[in-house]
Amino acid sequence: MTRIYNSFLKKFKSPFGAVKVGEMIRISILLRKDLNVMYTKLLVFGNDNYQIPVMELIMDKFEHDEFHDVYRLRFAIYKSGRYSYCFQSVTNDGRSFLIKRNWQDNDADILNNGGFHYDLVIHSYQGREVPDWIYGGIMYQIFPDRFNSSGKNIKHIPGRKLKKWHEFPDYLPDEKGKILNNDFYGGDIRGIIDKLDYLEKLSVTAIYLNPISLANENHRYNTGDFKKVDPLLGNEEDLKELCQKAKERGMRIILDGVYSHVGADSKYFNKYQTFGSGGAYNDPSSKFFGWFKFINYPEEYKCWWGHKSLPEIEKNNSDYQNYICEVLEHYLKLGVSGFRLDVADELPNQFLELIRKKVKSVNPEAIIIAEVWEDAILKEAYSERKDYLLGKKVDSVMNYFLRKPLLEYILTDGDEDKRVRGNFYNTLMRIVEQYPKPALHANMNFISTHDVERGISILGGETYHEVGEIWQDRIWQKNRDELTEDQYKLGKKRFKIASLIQFFVPGVPSIYYGDEVGMTGYKDPFNRKPYPWGQEDEELLEFFIELAKTRKANTIFKEGEFRIIHIDNNVFIAERSLGKNTIVMAVNRTRKEMDISNFVRNKNVIFKINDSDDTNVLSPYGGIWVRKR
Repeated sequence: MTRIYNSFLKKFKSPFGAVKVGEMIRISILLRKDLNVMYTKLLVFGNDNYQIPVMELIMDKFEHDEFHDVYRLRFAIYKSGRYSYCFQSVTNDGRSFLIKRNWQDNDADILNNGGFHYDLVIHSYQGREVPDWIYGGIMYQIFPDRFNSSGKNIKHIPGRKLKKWHEFPDYLPDEKGKILNNDFYGGDIRGIIDKLDYLEKLSVTAIYLNPISLANENHRYNTGDFKKVDPLLGNEEDLKELCQKAKERGMRIILDGVYSHVGADSKYFNKYQTFGSGGAYNDPSSKFFGWFKFINYPEEYKCWWGHKSLPEIEKNNSDYQNYICEVLEHYLKLGVSGFRLDVADELPNQFLELIRKKVKSVNPEAIIIAEVWEDAILKEAYSERKDYLLGKKVDSVMNYFLRKPLLEYILTDGDEDKRVRGNFYNTLMRIVEQYPKPALHANMNFISTHDVERGISILGGETYHEVGEIWQDRIWQKNRDELTEDQYKLGKKRFKIASLIQFFVPGVPSIYYGDEVGMTGYKDPFNRKPYPWGQEDEELLEFFIELAKTRKANTIFKEGEFRIIHIDNNVFIAERSLGKNTIVMAVNRTRKEMDISNFVRNKNVIFKINDSDDTNVLSPYGGIWVRKR
């Protein structure tokens, strides 16, 4: 059957993907002559209304062959935003029909009901607003208390429990039913400095640190003082040294920016008077009072997701916004190269734009990454369309949007209705097509983080569903934290091919500390155990060292174009290309051998997970990267 239209192919739409404001777009659609079409229109819709077009453009008709005509149009859009479009044809006898895409493969179908609009993103990036150093790099995420301890900053601080390195984290509530998060292991900044050679072996170019500011819980998302490094981690001189020594090895330091809430035990709120007698909770005349919303002063106040220990900030408060700008400048001047914005959805657009303006004014080469769990183009939150990636807010996002469809594709056997593979295909291509290239190639791609299950556990262990009380969930997770030998072997095989895809698709792959040596764990605190120094899975570590080295050595992964060649329930095959250089990836997600000779020919193997010496055959859970000759 002749293809009518597919926005993924340049013969139908050029340029592929998101387009600059004012850039010319060429659209071509192929229709059969026996439809007796009198004219065809392109209907363009805005984000707010899918019923009434904002543009209706008549397409020019050209004869293609004796059976088909081509309808073609060149046009431009001069306002950034997300748009959608479809086609309308009217026949000589007055009939009208719409042409939209189907769900499965993005091909166009002629229909009057159903179907989906094609998407079109217009962005305002002018050039290199995103720092060049992030492209083609590899990120490593560290939960500071749990990566490595130098032993030099161990301090007995009231209210904090210090544990031995290989002890299990506290996971049950106390006698009052409260999770305290007050167990610390003494991981510190100097401990990270001591392991920079290790990170260099992993070809790491960016280190993302979970919060390092003073806080009395081990996650440090309940900030006590934005401008003070937590004393268990060290001090500003340690941070400066880390930034300097990392940069000497080609690495940059990215800090977690937690700006939607603070701790109740903070200098700003000061509920427990740890910081003297001031603070918003104690003094209505405090300079911090306007940062918070009190419902019934002082005991009732707006708090983050109902947690009384986390008073929520009134983020439109200009004094608070200016203070955070001071915080950003403070750390940038210490040598930090960027920020990951925690719960970015909760930061108003105006605040995001102010953060960007401040960061880029201090260091144009600093990066801003937003925590976003959904499509970063479509995202709406708190009565605002976020438009994260249209050129005025952040440089890139955490790619949670891709993680779940990828893992489901690796995990799911059967899938007769093609739902799982279709969701993975559509999500991946939606990202590639809609995210502007400057942001796309800086996307933070990961399998594990501090907020989700570790890769090997989810890919090899039992499926975790959040049910019942938190303590019930935690007992279930603790009882399954250590995988059986068979579960670990299966999880490891699947984790390798998932990582092969993660390191191949556009963006920056991120390794969550310890994933590279086989750490297991479901959710907090099980995914935040101390790094198992001396008990590493050396074979898995070597796999990641070689995978990262291969990726870093090939500049095609910086900004090379991406295309899916084939996907079914058995294999996933894609390619990256830059000029005449093309690298193809093939992954077998099944327990049986797969012949890939029909898809991958004339090849030089550059990386493989394969028990077969025949490069035309992938062993169970095998994968391969090859360079086309």
